[in-house]
Amino acid sequence: MVNKELFSKALDSTDEGVLIASVSQRRGGEIVYVNRAFERMFECSSKKLIGKGLTFLRRLSREKCIGDAVRRAIQLGKSVHLMVELMTRRGNSFCSRLCISPICDSGGCVSHLILVSHDVSELQAYRRQVEKQNQFLAEQNIELEALATHDPLTGVYNRRYFDAEFKRALAVHQRQQMPLSLAFFDVDYFKDYNDYYGHAAGDRVLVSVAAIIQSHFFRAGDVVARYGGEEFVVLSSAEGDKTEFHSHIERVRKDVEALAMCHMKSQAAPVVTISAGIYCDVPNGSSELGAIVEAADRNMYHAKAGGRNQVSCG
Repeated sequence: MVNKELFSKALDSTDEGVLIASVSQRRGGEIVYVNRAFERMFECSSKKLIGKGLTFLRRLSREKCIGDAVRRAIQLGKSVHLMVELMTRRGNSFCSRLCISPICDSGGCVSHLILVSHDVSELQAYRRQVEKQNQFLAEQNIELEALATHDPLTGVYNRRYFDAEFKRALAVHQRQQMPLSLAFFDVDYFKDYNDYYGHAAGDRVLVSVAAIIQSHFFRAGDVVARYGGEEFVVLSSAEGDKTEFHSHIERVRKDVEALAMCHMKSQAAPVVTISAGIYCDVPNGSSELGAIVEAADRNMYHAKAGGRNQVSCG
């Protein structure tokens, strides 16, 4: 049998705060023992704690969960575990992993409760730091992914992403025999614009043109990308009718022209305009990426050869 002195020394040697309270239906119970770790945790001496009623336990936290946990431990006769913010006598707070366990007498009735508090403030602070770091890394990964897949100037997808999506979409459309639509855009006389107005102004034109195209093709089956320089491309799985797709691209052309960005060096119009070529067909099993791109690109050059500021489907 372990004597009381050894029991007390053992509890005082632990870093976990230990409180023992009696349970009485008539008196309601009171605190009968606290170890030194509990005194340190709660910044309160055992003399001021021993003799306090069970209701004192509710004052250990601003939360109501401790009172509920005490009642559950008594009623169920089982240990109750919870993570809770506890308050010291001086008003300081710390995070505790708390265990409230019942102690039964020989008749099986709950005679005492033992409350064990483990200060996990450092662990919680470390977890918050790890979570913050993980969130930062996740945000960095999103930024890196955006840099890898998007054009930094215009914000639309880049050539690399387009090539990958086009390859995937072509395989799907070949397998399911669905029409695939592709359109190439070129800003008319863009080199002359850059030479006359400067590269900063040229960048603003590219951003504006990209925004117009993106505003028309924003569905899940659409991919808008900067193909290179002043060229943009649209890949659409959502549109399969050649006439409708042509009309849609024509609306893009008109909206760019309606921006009325002055272009004194253009031979197509006094404002910035675009030329476009489209491909819209059901790709067969032998259709290749290069051939489809070449078809749309060739139609774009037909539009340019025909006077620019127009859409050509061949």
